[in-house]
Amino acid sequence: MKINLFYKTEKKIISTKKTKDLIVEIINNLIKNNKNLELNFIFTDNKEIKRFNKKFLNKNYSTDILCFKYDNSCADIIISIEQVIKNARTLRILPREEFVFVIIHGVLHFIGMKDNTYKKRKKMLKKGEEILKLLKEEDIL
Repeated sequence: MKINLFYKTEKKIISTKKTKDLIVEIINNLIKNNKNLELNFIFTDNKEIKRFNKKFLNKNYSTDILCFKYDNSCADIIISIEQVIKNARTLRILPREEFVFVIIHGVLHFIGMKDNTYKKRKKMLKKGEEILKLLKEEDIL
């Protein structure tokens, strides 16, 4: 498994090493055969993620996460640190918890889960909460 982290913003919620360790734990919990994976996590701001959203998905707004899956072993997962911090404020949770939840959400998109309907979104959010709870129980978060 190869996990690459790219920061296009100076803002960090947790250290690069801890981020990578958390991503590995999340992947190990969700993907059994993960030896050939190559996932790129790009951490950016709202302006940059809005540009990606408009260019590739024809949506003219920023979001917290985008996942571009190229095949069953490779993807770019783009996360707006700025939006994660805003989400955390809105949800009244720690930015660290929201950051990990958004990473989980991106990996769930990579494995094929969708959130384009209420029912699918509810199922995806439930799975994300389960993984987050597991990370807390294992004292990884």
